[in-house]
Amino acid sequence: RLFNPREVNMLLSGGDQDVDVEDLRAHTRYSGGFSETSRAVTLFWEVLKELTKQEKRSFLKFVTSCSRAPLLGFKHLHHPQY
Repeated sequence: RLFNPREVNMLLSGGDQDVDVEDLRAHTRYSGGFSETSRAVTLFWEVLKELTKQEKRSFLKFVTSCSRAPLLGFKHLHHPQY
C-alpha cells in the first residue's frame, strides 16, 4: 500500500498547515483599478495576516471553494479566464 487515506487526502486537498498569506499575496492579480499599493488592498492584507488559522481557512473556502491552500503553493492555483 502506497498511501493511507489521510495521506491521499493531503495529496488531493493540500496540507493542514496555516494559510501562507505572503505566498497568496505574491500570486494575487489585481484588476478594477486596484494595485498592490492601493490603500484598500494594503489594509486587506494587514487584516488577513491577523486572522486566526481557522478564519484564514474560512476566507480561503469563501474565495476558492476549498479551505486548504494548494499543496505546492498559490502559484499553482489557477482561476478561470472570463
